[in-house]
Amino acid sequence: MGFFVKMKDYDIIIIDFKLERLNGMEIAAYIPSFFSDKKVYIISSSSLDETLNKSPLPSHINAFIHKDKGVDEILTQAIA
Repeated sequence: MGFFVKMKDYDIIIIDFKLERLNGMEIAAYIPSFFSDKKVYIISSSSLDETLNKSPLPSHINAFIHKDKGVDEILTQAIA
């Protein structure tokens, strides 16, 4: 969890949903404990599982963006 210290200088945090040991949602859940002023976006090349697609995202996550949208669209949504 030491990587949270590296996030302090950024306004936007973009996290991949599928990671080696955790998923992006699990990491994003910790961000409000460290920062109250960060925008958080989850990206993935696969769909979120059905339970996440049916219910709203947690309030600390600004959006889920599919990687198919491309880098330009991901960054456009993140800085909007």
